[in-house]
Amino acid sequence: MSFFNSEVVNETCGVVVDIGSGSVGVAIVLSVQDTDQYEVIWSHREHMLIKDVADQKALQKDIQTTLTNVFLELGGSGMAALRALEKSYNIHTLQVAISAPWACTVTKNIHFEDEHSFDVTKKILEELIHTAHTEDVSVSNEQEVAHTNDLIKIGQATVRVQLNGYDTKHPVGTTAHSIDLTHISQFAQNHLPSLITELQEKILPKSTITLYSFMYVYYQVLRHLHPDTTEVCLVDITNETTEIGIVRDDVLLFASHVPVGMYSLARELSVICDIPKEEAYGVLKNGTDIITLYGEKKAEKIEALFTEYQKQIEELFTHTGDSLSIPSTLFLHTSKNTEDFFGYHIKKAAENCTKNAHTVHPFTSQLLGENVLEDTALAVSLHFFHKQSTYRAIEVS
Repeated sequence: MSFFNSEVVNETCGVVVDIGSGSVGVAIVLSVQDTDQYEVIWSHREHMLIKDVADQKALQKDIQTTLTNVFLELGGSGMAALRALEKSYNIHTLQVAISAPWACTVTKNIHFEDEHSFDVTKKILEELIHTAHTEDVSVSNEQEVAHTNDLIKIGQATVRVQLNGYDTKHPVGTTAHSIDLTHISQFAQNHLPSLITELQEKILPKSTITLYSFMYVYYQVLRHLHPDTTEVCLVDITNETTEIGIVRDDVLLFASHVPVGMYSLARELSVICDIPKEEAYGVLKNGTDIITLYGEKKAEKIEALFTEYQKQIEELFTHTGDSLSIPSTLFLHTSKNTEDFFGYHIKKAAENCTKNAHTVHPFTSQLLGENVLEDTALAVSLHFFHKQSTYRAIEVS
C-alpha cells in the first residue's frame, strides 16, 4: 500500500519534466515534505530519432515535436494514472529542467565596498543583483548555445552573500564596509519556454511553472547529497551534448558544453561498423564491449573515434572560466549502463588535460542509489523537486 493513503500532511503533487538534448522525460510525483519519501505515479520518456543533424534549427524542430508528444501522453495516460488513485490529487506545480544546448547557466560575482561602514538594505542588494543580471546577459550571449541570441531568462538565484569576507544568509539589516554577491542566472532558447507555457495552458492550466537549467538542478542535488564536496567538476552526458559545470568553494562558477553525446557517437559508430544507427546506439547504451562484438578489424577505427571524443572533452576541460585547471574530483551523470564506459573516457580526458590524477564518481548509482528510476535525468529532477525547500537561497527582503 502506498504511504500516501495514510493521513499525512504537506503532500505535494506535481509534474516533473526533463528536456535533454535529444529526448524529453516526464513524471507525475507525489511528495511528502520533511521526509525521504516520494512516489512516482507515472513516467514516460520519448527520444528523438537518431538521424544526421542538418543544422541547429532542425534539432530545435525535433525537440519541440518531442516535447509536444510527451505532453499529449501526459494529458492522456499520465492523467488517467493519477485519476486511478484511491485519493484525488490536483497538480499544482510543473517543474521543468532544460539541458544544453537548449539552456545555459551563468554565474557572476559582484563586489561593492566603501571606506565607511554602511547599512545593508534590500535596495542595495537588488541593485547588485541587477548589475549581475546585466552582466549575465552579455556573457550568455557569448555562449555556444546563443547562436541567435534568442535567449530568455528562466531562473535566478543569489547563492552567496559575503559581508566583510564572511558568508551570511540574512544580510539585510546588518552593517558592513564590503559586499560580495554571487548570482546564478539560467537562460533558455526562447522557443522552449513559450512552447512549455502553451502546453501547460492546455494540459495543466491550474499549475504553476518553474523552469531551471539542468546544470543548476544537478549542482543543487549534488550539494544536498554530498555537502562536503566544495570543489568538483560536474559532467552531464546526454544524446547530443556533453556539458560540464565547475564548482569552486561550494559555488557553481562556470558551465559550458560541446555538441557531442550518445547520438553523436552512435552516428559515427554506425558508419565504422556498417550497422544501423539504432543498433549502434543500443550497443553504446547497453555498455557492450564494442570491439569484441564487431571484431578486431574495426578496432583501430573504433579506438580513433573514442580518442577524438576524448580530445573534444579535453578542449572543454581547458576552459574553466578561470586560470585554474579542472578539479581533481569529477561527478558523472549519464545512463547507468554507460557509467563505466564514459567514466573511463572522461577520466582519461581529464588526466591528459591536467597531467594530474583524477577521480570520477558515477553520480546516479553512487549518490541517488540503486533503486531510483532507470531514467537517471528524471531521477535527478525528482530529487530536486522533493528536496527543493532545503536548497540554499539568500533572502534579500
